[in-house]
This record gives sequence, structure tokens and C-alpha cells, in this order.
Amino acid sequence: MLYRLGRDRSVIRVQRYQYAIRSARRHENDIVNDRFANALILNSGRDFWTEVKKIRRSGSRVSGAVDGVSNASDIAGLFASK
Repeated sequence: MLYRLGRDRSVIRVQRYQYAIRSARRHENDIVNDRFANALILNSGRDFWTEVKKIRRSGSRVSGAVDGVSNASDIAGLFASK
């Protein structure tokens, strides 16, 4: 019986953890925007547009060159030949 109670508690912990992760992912933009606003309010010396650029820059980037080829049509031809 004690083993079962311990196992049930661990399942509940895992479920709570997974819920917290899902919730954080759903509300990621709200969390970032709230932190951004609070940082600007608390530190008036920060430059608004510099901070906006930092947030926008954090996304993934697309490579401009593949196997040494940088022209879009040449890259397409490179993938077509493979």
C-alpha cells in the first residue's frame, strides 16, 4: 500500500511539472512582454528601441549561404541536384 501511495504522488508531481511547462510555453510572449515593460519602468535609463531589438533578435536565423552558395536560385539548384 505504501508503495502505491509513493507512486501516485510521483505521478502527480510529473503531471504538475508537465502542466507548468505547457502553461509557460503558452504564455511565453506575455511573460516576455511583462518582463520587458517592468524593466523599462524600473530603469528609465534604458533605451526602448534597443531593448526591442534585443527581443526581436532572439529568434532563429536563416542561413544566407549553403555549401558556399549564397544566391537563392543557386541554393535551390544545389538542393535539386541532391
